[in-house]
Amino acid sequence: MRKRKKYRLNLVAILVIVSLILSLLNFYSDYASSSEKSYTTYIVAPGDTLYGISKRFYPHQRDIRDGVDLICEANKKDGKPLEPMIFPGQILKIPLGDEN
Repeated sequence: MRKRKKYRLNLVAILVIVSLILSLLNFYSDYASSSEKSYTTYIVAPGDTLYGISKRFYPHQRDIRDGVDLICEANKKDGKPLEPMIFPGQILKIPLGDEN
């Protein structure tokens, strides 16, 4: 009899732990999906600079360089941030949301 009670108690404990883990995973996936960034695209025009584009999309930034960093980081290729030199016709991803 005691072995059965102990077995049931262990089974209940395992089920509670598994359900807690699944709940935490569900919470994390909801949090991760809600914190995904949204982007707009911008086609570089002749005479554009990263500073000018940053000023246009992030006018309330204290330091325009922070906006430049956001743009460079969003346009990484092969793990390398965007080079500071941009060219007319180049398509940039501009992060939107909490950053601006």
